[in-house]
Amino acid sequence: MLASSSDTETGRITEDVACETRCNDPDATARARVAAHHPELQDCASLLSALGDLTRLRLVSALLEGPLCTCDLALVLGVSDSAVSHQLRLLKDLQLVVSRREGRIVYHDLAGPHVRRFVESICAQAREVRAL
Repeated sequence: MLASSSDTETGRITEDVACETRCNDPDATARARVAAHHPELQDCASLLSALGDLTRLRLVSALLEGPLCTCDLALVLGVSDSAVSHQLRLLKDLQLVVSRREGRIVYHDLAGPHVRRFVESICAQAREVRAL
């Protein structure tokens, strides 16, 4: 059970993060321990870290609108082609972005619908937090 306390500045009731009594659900903690130490979590942390950079998140957000070439991404982001290429390299290594060459122009796009849903979900959560 979570303890409640009153926020003196707002007068709103807030929930504390610590239990009032010590309890243990062995089945739940065993499942949670497996989930908390899953080998894929390092990969998940790498993805979240990559999108934690504002320039890379802007780049990926721009690609939500469809494929763009390197120079158009640079124009949209207000950075150099070289800076875009550097960020794209990391995003491609994490398989968030794919590229294709058409003659002398390289177009970049999200690596698939799963990436689109992932980015849209992160942005939706940010809107929810902002609305609070």
